[in-house]
Amino acid sequence: MSAAFVERSLPDLFEEVRSITNGDLVFMNPSRTMIAGLVEWGVRLEDNPHVQLLAEEWTLKYTLRQCPVASRSAHLIEAERLDLRYVSDPPKTAVITDGEHSIALIEAGQHMGALVTTEQPFVGDLHQRYLDMFAQAEGITIHTPPISVIVETLAEHLGDDRREDFEAFIDAVDGTSASLDEVMIALLIAAKNHDLLYDISKWGEDIGLASKATFSRKKSELEDAGLIDTDKEYIDVGRPRLRLKFTDDRLDGASIDTIVDQVTDALS
Repeated sequence: MSAAFVERSLPDLFEEVRSITNGDLVFMNPSRTMIAGLVEWGVRLEDNPHVQLLAEEWTLKYTLRQCPVASRSAHLIEAERLDLRYVSDPPKTAVITDGEHSIALIEAGQHMGALVTTEQPFVGDLHQRYLDMFAQAEGITIHTPPISVIVETLAEHLGDDRREDFEAFIDAVDGTSASLDEVMIALLIAAKNHDLLYDISKWGEDIGLASKATFSRKKSELEDAGLIDTDKEYIDVGRPRLRLKFTDDRLDGASIDTIVDQVTDALS
C-alpha cells in the first residue's frame, strides 16, 4: 500500500502518523523544525509512542539549545517516551518507521507532507537497518530540567501566577525566531512581577536549570539591551539584594506577546 497526506503543522502531522502506525517508532534524520514539532506534539500527550530519534550531530545539538525544545525533550526522556542519539552522516531522507510502515516526511512552506508505504520486505529491512544504526549511535545528555519540573517548582517557589506567565512565554516564543532561553524567560517573569534576583536565581540553581552566575550573566545581557533594571533592597545582614523590574514601566501590564516582541527586537 502507498498513500500520502498533508497537514498544516508538524504536531498535526505526527498525530496523523500515530493514527496509522503501531507501537514504537524510529525517526531517522529529522530537521530542526521536525525535532521541535515532535517534542511539542509529544508533551501534549500522555501516551505518545516511544520514539527512537537519530539525527545528524550538529542538527540535534543546535536544536537542543533552543527554547523550549530542550526542556520538552527532557520531559519526554524522563517519561521514557523519547531516546535521542546522533550520527555524523545519517541517511538523507527524514523517515519514520514502525516496521510495518515507512513514512517519508516533506516540508513544503506552510504545509507538511508525508508519503507512506507498507511494501514488504522493503519496510521491514529499512526498519531493521535504522534500528541497527540507532544501536551504534552516540547518545546525548540534556542538562535542562524537564519542562514539567520547571513549571511545577516555579509555582511552588514563587506562585501559580509565575507558572502561568512561564507557560504563556513558552507559547509566545514557540516556533518564532525569539532568542530567548528558559533562564531569560524566568528573569523576564521576575521583572514583570518585581521579584528578587536572589529568589529566581536560587530557584533556578536548586532545580538544575542554571547556576546563579548564569542568571547574573543573563540579567546583565537584558540590562545591556535596555530591557530590565534593578532596585537595591537592603537586608539586615550582608549585601543588598536586587529587585528586578522592566526599564519601561508600561511592560508591567503588557501582554506576554507584547513583551516577547519588544525583547526580541531589543536582542536582535
